Amino acid sequence: MTKKRFGCFRILLICGLLTIGLIVFWALMNFTSGPRDGKPLVQVSAETTAITEPLDENGDPDYIEYLNLQQSEGVTPENNAAVLMIQANGPTLEGRPIDDEFYERLGMEPLPPDGVYLVDIDLYEEDSGQADQTREYRQEELLEMYNFAMKNPWTAEQFPELDAWLQRCSQPLRLLRQASLRPRYYHPYVDPSAHPMVMGILLPLTQASREHSRMFSISAMQHLGEGEIDAAFDDTLTMRRNARLANQSATIVERLVACALEMNAIETEWRIARSGKPSKQQLLDYRAKIDALPPLGNAVECVDHAERYMMLDAIFYTARNKSGDGPLSGGVPSFLFSACDWESALRVTNPVLDRIVAAMKKDSYEEVQREFDLIEEDLEKLEAEVQNKRVMTKAVVGGRKAKGELIGNILVVHLTLAFRGIAEATTRTQAFHRLSLLVMSLEAYKLEHGAYPENLDQLIPKYCDELPLDPFVDQPFRYQRIDDTYQLYSVGANLTDDLGIGFDDPNNAGDDLSPTVELQDWDAIQKEIRERWQMDHPEQSLDDCGGVSVE
Repeated sequence: MTKKRFGCFRILLICGLLTIGLIVFWALMNFTSGPRDGKPLVQVSAETTAITEPLDENGDPDYIEYLNLQQSEGVTPENNAAVLMIQANGPTLEGRPIDDEFYERLGMEPLPPDGVYLVDIDLYEEDSGQADQTREYRQEELLEMYNFAMKNPWTAEQFPELDAWLQRCSQPLRLLRQASLRPRYYHPYVDPSAHPMVMGILLPLTQASREHSRMFSISAMQHLGEGEIDAAFDDTLTMRRNARLANQSATIVERLVACALEMNAIETEWRIARSGKPSKQQLLDYRAKIDALPPLGNAVECVDHAERYMMLDAIFYTARNKSGDGPLSGGVPSFLFSACDWESALRVTNPVLDRIVAAMKKDSYEEVQREFDLIEEDLEKLEAEVQNKRVMTKAVVGGRKAKGELIGNILVVHLTLAFRGIAEATTRTQAFHRLSLLVMSLEAYKLEHGAYPENLDQLIPKYCDELPLDPFVDQPFRYQRIDDTYQLYSVGANLTDDLGIGFDDPNNAGDDLSPTVELQDWDAIQKEIRERWQMDHPEQSLDDCGGVSVE
């Protein structure tokens, strides 16, 4: 009995040691091995990494450098609009000095700190010596004045401070007008952090372009208020051109900014056209100019390239840093980062991007949305799956490949759900562009005939060669004459005719898009500001403190 017991014990001991050995081996393989500095993370190929060069010091794809090389091809300091934009804006963007690398990639010398650059209206007013006790209300009034002047005709006599500000910025604004005539736009991609990644690249000039567009709106409204119609239309045409320059960029963020610049121009030109001040010929000439502009496009190439590289680069960042403090922050437990098959993560990611790109290439907006319905349905199922603790446990014990696939799936869920909105935003901008063409034609028709047409067909061929279609449904825009005005609209993203009811309806009953123009009353706005001052300072008149009213 003793010998048998000893034999059984020895067998159990051997089995136990083998089991422990296997566990140790599995742990070593799953938690200690990983990418080492100076060694490639995966085998570089079009199927996994999408690009095969250039490579960084580890032998991994350098996605930021690739984007810079692609975007700067054929660009020189002489044909690049961004150079003039920087010269107009000055050496500081978004509150920080421009990086030396940014200048180097643009092929220009750093700008001196002192120069004639654009200046914000509030900074300009700080130089005017306004008393501290009225500064808060002065800044409030300046902001209201600024917003008012973007959407309403005004004159130098009405707003002398605003006119003085534009005069001070006249030279930089001239540079921005010249920039809009250049054929190329290259905004260098720079991430100054210790671990650069596509998701971290800075876009300071892109954000500054929003302010440039607002300044041109204010300038256009001043020209309109003073009866200078050609100058007003020149401002909106400059805004349109700058939108197309921004549209040359590689990232979705920049393309959305291009849409915003375009929308600002369109809304401003509606105010000019419907003011009753342009002549028929001025309207038709301007219509011909904007009709000749290239379309903004649907940004599918951004998804196929920069956005794909952003996702793939996020995998490389996670692998190299073994940390979820980047794009996967809060989404992936840190123990998944060790001994993971990162190639599996890449192989999971690319097919999803391929599917989204294919959806965005569909011929009609309705087809695009139908494909996105299917994609989002699958992504919602995938999101529920990756949040399941059993799935997480199975990936951990399943080894390197299982962990890689899980990380890839988590990344896909985190970064792909917003792409439907890109397709909608670009189609909406296209709809407003086509509506603007019709607005110019309708206003020209009214000037000649004394009333708007009964139907849009009456615009052909004198006021337009053919009627533009609503890009959401590829059908004519909805139109009807109502007394001495008209109703014109697109059915919008829901593809349903909501009888012209849009997002601004208090009941939120529709999403139709129409070229509406609303004017404000400056006297009423200024009265509200004064009333707020009086409530806070019942013993003191605002005028007694130096006055801030602009008559």
